Amino acid sequence: MRHVRVIVLPLLSCAAAPQAPVAHQPPAVEQSPGVAWSDVRAEIEASICLRAERVVGQIAAVYGDREACGLSPAETAVERAVARAFEAAKPALLTLREERAAALEALELDDPDAQLDGVRRAYMSDRFMAALLPRIVAALEDEGLGCHGCPRPRASERRVLEWDRFEPYLFAYVWPDPVVTARDDAGRETGKPKISVHICGGINGVAELADPDPGILRAAHLAALDTKVLHEAVPRALASLARSSAFAELTTDDERTLHLRRELAPTVLADPRVRPAVCETLSRFEIDTGVIVTDC
Repeated sequence: MRHVRVIVLPLLSCAAAPQAPVAHQPPAVEQSPGVAWSDVRAEIEASICLRAERVVGQIAAVYGDREACGLSPAETAVERAVARAFEAAKPALLTLREERAAALEALELDDPDAQLDGVRRAYMSDRFMAALLPRIVAALEDEGLGCHGCPRPRASERRVLEWDRFEPYLFAYVWPDPVVTARDDAGRETGKPKISVHICGGINGVAELADPDPGILRAAHLAALDTKVLHEAVPRALASLARSSAFAELTTDDERTLHLRRELAPTVLADPRVRPAVCETLSRFEIDTGVIVTDC
């Protein structure tokens, strides 16, 4: 807050009688145009709801989907800001497993009102709001508005890494599945090896990392989840490896699996677009992870 220095000058008067002292007040600080936190919070809550699934008797917890929550298209500044923030934060929100587990637990309650209250409590956690609120504030600022009374979550601690340290974390979430080749009863191969890969799914190579850092893991998960160029490069690289003479010389599925897991990263990164694209994704989610890779 700017402090105003008030200088009181002697009061000059032509009257013979002494004058009463005059109280001087500093000028009021004009508050910038904006919206109240209560309005923003109400809009966030309205964007978290329950949706009936096609399977009879099944419901799902939903956030950031105005149509699913029975809301009209965003029209006001608050509605637009919250909608934009949910869209930008979606990948980061998807990585919040504890919140998702708590929401699923709330769905087990019998009363629909209790279910909805529980889901909203689960998702409006400190971590959930830390991903959402800075983006809401930024979106409101784009509209020329402030957010009066909005909480300011503590920013993630900034961590600067070199690519060589980050790369193993990234490719732990770009993980070739075990190769499977059909065989007859005698053990002879009866078809081509089946090759597939999981990108940032439940099947990953995190267990192969020595004492992994949770913060870097989350950054790598987000980079794998939301880098389109990487998603395009991985199947091409996998197909190239499967056609190679080195792969053809291998005789067991275990050898083939190990080969793909060892060679996939350098093959993907041979595409010069991949590394800069991954770093661009990391920069978008620095607000969530604090992680920045220097040599991109």
